[in-house]
Amino acid sequence: MNGAPTNRITVFFEADDFLALLTGDSCDDWTIGGAEVQQSYLARSFAVDERFHVVLAANRPRPAALDDGFTYVQIPAHLKRGLPIAGRIVNLLRSRATFDTVKPPAVFLQTQYERFDLTYAAQRAGIKIVRWINGDSLVDGSNLIDETARRRLNYRLKMADALVAQSPHQQQLIAQNLHRESTVIGSIVPAMGGVGAEADTHTDTHTRFGARTALWVGRCHPVKNPEAFLDLAETLPEVYFTLVAAPCDATQEYQDAITTRANSLSNVTLHAGLSLDATQRLYGQVSLCVNTSHSEGMPNTLIEAFAAGIPTAALTVNPEGLLVEENGCFCAEGDPKDLARWIQRMLDDVVLYAAQCDKVQLGAKKQWSNEKVVDDYYRLFVDVTR
Repeated sequence: MNGAPTNRITVFFEADDFLALLTGDSCDDWTIGGAEVQQSYLARSFAVDERFHVVLAANRPRPAALDDGFTYVQIPAHLKRGLPIAGRIVNLLRSRATFDTVKPPAVFLQTQYERFDLTYAAQRAGIKIVRWINGDSLVDGSNLIDETARRRLNYRLKMADALVAQSPHQQQLIAQNLHRESTVIGSIVPAMGGVGAEADTHTDTHTRFGARTALWVGRCHPVKNPEAFLDLAETLPEVYFTLVAAPCDATQEYQDAITTRANSLSNVTLHAGLSLDATQRLYGQVSLCVNTSHSEGMPNTLIEAFAAGIPTAALTVNPEGLLVEENGCFCAEGDPKDLARWIQRMLDDVVLYAAQCDKVQLGAKKQWSNEKVVDDYYRLFVDVTR
């Protein structure tokens, strides 16, 4: 932070989907994914910075466990989707008072799922809409999102006063496919509960190597491609595979098939969703992280793996070219055999593995700075509210 703020910015979050991450409550809702985790990190970071005033809104009374540094607004529950026009008008009327105490300069920081009635109410109150693009598939024009969802998303994007891209690559996609300017702002790196470089002693590296375990974390969704992780488990029967596949909006048939197949493999441990704390503790118990997604933005799992000092490999995606030998990581460019060979090679050579862990830790220090992320958001908010 660079001195006292000259312009304190109020940042409003619709927090129903990530409030449990700030209070420690249990939550089995599929919407707790990478976007919601990153929103919780941002809300915490802004709340302890005197340049920001953070307002959280949810449709329940203020949780007793919520930190006093947050202002809280209870909002009416959103009536079910698919209502006729009259029902949507009711939603709008019921949400109008949400921003009565939120005075400009203020922004509503959104992902792609925020309620339309809140967006309209914010605009009516003079609140600027800043939308954070949390995945390349949202803006790359691919068929990973169905046409109806894409139309709704495009409408939401048009309503935004500013867009935030996770990376220069994503910024190029936004310019090419949406014909919009955007600002690149990085992600917050989580505190990993002592798992990171400070705790990663020589003995700990050998313990991780001996675990011979690869970790996959994500939603149980075709875009995340958990079936490719299970393919690896079948290819490498002497390696252990931990699959944290959170329930989501994919078809129940697809999720049941993944569960059945995972449970049939003796070297796979399946967790059908875990709390954030429990998931992060796994990074201290495994050897490697693996990503098999068809599309990503800047996944939290990659950031968490770097923060924990764990070599990471991907089947297809390579966000900002981070998965390279220089950083102790690898991208198989879509070749599952190459991915399997890399995993086997890492777990057959403790000297090589330890060297890769060292590279990951150095790469993390070069790549991410939470202070810069918060500064970048403040500059954007000042600009958009000016």
